[in-house]
Amino acid sequence: MAEISNITIKNIKGFMDQNNSFDVHILPNKVNLLVAPNGFGKSSIAKGFESLNSNRLDLPDDLYHDKNSPILPEISITYDNNVLSANKDQNTISSIFDVTVINSGLKATAKVRNIPHRFIKKGIMEVEDIVLRTSIPRTSHIDYNFSQIKTSFGKNKKVLTDLSETIVQNGTAKLIIEMYPLLDALQKGGPKKITKRIIEQINNQNGTAETILRNFDEHIFDDLEKIGEYQELQNKVSGLRIFNTKFSRFEVFFQIIWLYNNRRANLQKVKRHEDYVNLKNRYNAIIRSIDTTGRNIATHEQDGKLIVSFPKADTISNGQRDIITFITSLFKFRMNYNDGKKQILIIDELFDYLDDANVVAAQYFLSGFLSENRENFYLIILSHITEEHFRGWVLKKKLNTQYIKPIQARASINTKAFIAFRDSLKKTNEANYSALSNYYFHYNPITKEQDLSAIYQVKNGLKLNWFTGTNLHNDILPELNKYLRDQESYDPYAVCFALRYACEKNIFTQLRSDDEKRIFLEEKKRTTDKLEWAEKAGYDVPVIYYMLGIIFNEAEHITGLEIERNKERSCVYRLDNGAIRQMIIELFNYSGNDIEIDAIL
Repeated sequence: MAEISNITIKNIKGFMDQNNSFDVHILPNKVNLLVAPNGFGKSSIAKGFESLNSNRLDLPDDLYHDKNSPILPEISITYDNNVLSANKDQNTISSIFDVTVINSGLKATAKVRNIPHRFIKKGIMEVEDIVLRTSIPRTSHIDYNFSQIKTSFGKNKKVLTDLSETIVQNGTAKLIIEMYPLLDALQKGGPKKITKRIIEQINNQNGTAETILRNFDEHIFDDLEKIGEYQELQNKVSGLRIFNTKFSRFEVFFQIIWLYNNRRANLQKVKRHEDYVNLKNRYNAIIRSIDTTGRNIATHEQDGKLIVSFPKADTISNGQRDIITFITSLFKFRMNYNDGKKQILIIDELFDYLDDANVVAAQYFLSGFLSENRENFYLIILSHITEEHFRGWVLKKKLNTQYIKPIQARASINTKAFIAFRDSLKKTNEANYSALSNYYFHYNPITKEQDLSAIYQVKNGLKLNWFTGTNLHNDILPELNKYLRDQESYDPYAVCFALRYACEKNIFTQLRSDDEKRIFLEEKKRTTDKLEWAEKAGYDVPVIYYMLGIIFNEAEHITGLEIERNKERSCVYRLDNGAIRQMIIELFNYSGNDIEIDAIL
């Protein structure tokens, strides 16, 4: 199974020529989820691929990382151990792949109002039109000429029936074109001779059409009826027959043969127009099924193109906009899919912001495509959301997750076991759960005096010495310093313990009375409650404490089942985000020197 094993980007948006090469394992007919935090450069990758045309990399000036650099913008991928690349002069990627990028399509525009003595500019967000078809085929109908058909039959042409009402109906041209191999076979050798003999025998009859049809021997069709191609053809054209007699079957065959021999170019034109109309109707039906905007979004023809236009972005919700533009773009991709070439489809962060209902709708349309098991189809989803978010997908069996920004987080079984053990106590021993929470999951100035070893149970990874004194804190501190140095692997769950301790300690040290300290430590059980109470009491609570609380609160609730399934909480990846890291640096006032134990104890 040939894979894409590397993507390299140069001088495009956020990437120059360092930290710009990513080893991946992108497999065909899989949901290849490429995860990286916001600000990493996922959109830079998407924009680079979006700027490819069949001949070169046509990068707009505003997408250069450095327009003045001698290093030219370039994209390369390693496919099946071969490097394919594109720059301003060439594109070898296009020799193997067609590349499509789907994103939100949002663009910012400014409208200017001219009022006396001044101009007023107003910025608005718009969704770009999507062109489904760059050309519209002319309206065409099957050029069915019954007079010419009869003339070609011969003397007794009067026995033929005018089939115009059935022949010219929608879908007949496509049906006849699909039968070209059958028709070709039936005009060679034995079948051709049999057909000619049947026509001659009918033309040798005398009398009215009714008399001829009543009196000739229907066994003259038996040799033709035995031919496999003829039987297959008759099964396909049963809807075109008026009667189910052997003659009725034959005359439909004869008239189709005439169209095949005399109207082949016309049939192709009709099929192109029918395909176009069916495509337009199919798209409109799909959009009607998901359009909740009340704006009747549909296709329209403009300047010889089939276009979908959208309401202004501020008049519909983000969810409505994203699902409709996604389905429209995916429909366009499927419509133009070239089975003779390998395809890369990149979906840029759209799934990060869809609500549950729209994610289901998006999965439905994607799953239909993936169920066809296309070996030449490489689907890439760029996201900052971790694999955990996608595990509920109906497509989860096809999920292939890659972390394109190497993360230094390495979760420790010891920390996870400690968290999971506390979680197990909640239902079995509330007193022990509370004791462990008060002294080891929250800041408490008398933790150093505690001995909770009686609570300990022998479990995989659970350390006995963490139930006494400050041993847990002493083991957590090195992990915090590793994280702040951004040089070594660290335990993300240990860092989250340190965050909670520091936030709570910094508030606790502000409290003036013993009663306030008692309320903070004993009555307010959750960190959020502690912070909100302190703020109402007039103490300064930095907003980043609440923001970091989202991370450490989620981290310190792991179950034993999650450990068995090797399932990680999102803190493992969130801590790697640059903005989050900066908040933590601010929390500890970090300036390059290791943090001392008194910051968390």
